[in-house]
Amino acid sequence: MQKKMNIEKDLVEIDPAPELSLLISGRCTRVSCGQKLAPGDLIAESGCPEQGDLLAPVACEITELDSWHIVLRVLDSAAENDNQEKFIKFEGLSREEVRGKLSRMGVSLPETGKIKTLIINASREEPEIFYNEKLLKEYENTLSAGMKLAEYIYKPLETRLAVTEGFNGSVDWCSVKMVPMAYPGGLDPMVVKSVTGKEMPDDVVVLSASLLFELGRVVQSGLLQTDTIVQAGDDFFRVRVGTPVGVVLSAAGIKTGNRGRVVLGSRMRGMAAYSLQQGVEKDTQAVFYLEETPEPIAEDVSCVGCGECVRNCPAGIDPSYLSGCAEFGFYEKARDNHIASCIDCGICSYVCIARRPVLQYIRLARRELKLIDGACEQLRKEGEE
Repeated sequence: MQKKMNIEKDLVEIDPAPELSLLISGRCTRVSCGQKLAPGDLIAESGCPEQGDLLAPVACEITELDSWHIVLRVLDSAAENDNQEKFIKFEGLSREEVRGKLSRMGVSLPETGKIKTLIINASREEPEIFYNEKLLKEYENTLSAGMKLAEYIYKPLETRLAVTEGFNGSVDWCSVKMVPMAYPGGLDPMVVKSVTGKEMPDDVVVLSASLLFELGRVVQSGLLQTDTIVQAGDDFFRVRVGTPVGVVLSAAGIKTGNRGRVVLGSRMRGMAAYSLQQGVEKDTQAVFYLEETPEPIAEDVSCVGCGECVRNCPAGIDPSYLSGCAEFGFYEKARDNHIASCIDCGICSYVCIARRPVLQYIRLARRELKLIDGACEQLRKEGEE
């Protein structure tokens, strides 16, 4: 049964928590423990063009730092808007300069190139996530401002806004395309197919509605955006990036137990939080708490060869074989067997009767291949110099 949610409910702002926690997520740290930072100061630098740098969301002091995460003690949040030199001005900049400036401000954008179609994906990723509808209902002007900046950067021949069938709002600032409500119809690869009729064409760029919202806020305020909007239960909250998920769940009146699980993102594709102290990331659209169930949890067991994942894979690849390749480090074999075609829907893990973490294995292989490709590219550049 389709869940109904009152997305007209007011957005609740949560006060900054005393401590914030941020994932390093493959970036290279540029700070040390005990260092004090102003809002917008660089914490970790990204080497990936599609991943922005990690910046201090508030005035803070670093209390914990390791390879995976960083804990910040909030100092004086009232001083955050005094840092005038960090105001973003785009006047007179080329689109490459704008994109570079946004990346240094922590805003991640896909690569530019010769783009025919720019798609804004505001469809529902999963039936229980109403994040995009909330943005369309309440922040139309902000999205429209973000659209103008996105079109300046990508210069597409056409721009389409993808929304889920049944959306009853009105949008007059962009051409709208309805996409199927059935999962995984709202995921980027499926949306591209719905809009263009083609599978993964090179001349199409997809931006999420949340990224467009962030661009719009940057345009409207000229400031680095240090907060985000998160759905928890039936409520929506504006929170600082890095706010512990336990604080968000508590604000939503959701009680947690000792054996349940907290998931950041969607149920099918999200990541389990390692603790209630794990911070909300900028692209975290929702936080779920899953009660303990008698069903077995995923574990590193052997594939039983039932073929359910293959029969249900919307991309037509072999998740069981690919997960095996990842499990034993045969990443190039995974590449040769079209791991790049995976749309990251998680249906393979959902239908796996052995409860293998199939999607997680595939994500591991894709990450390792990305690192390999990056290292090869670096060596190639050094060889040319």
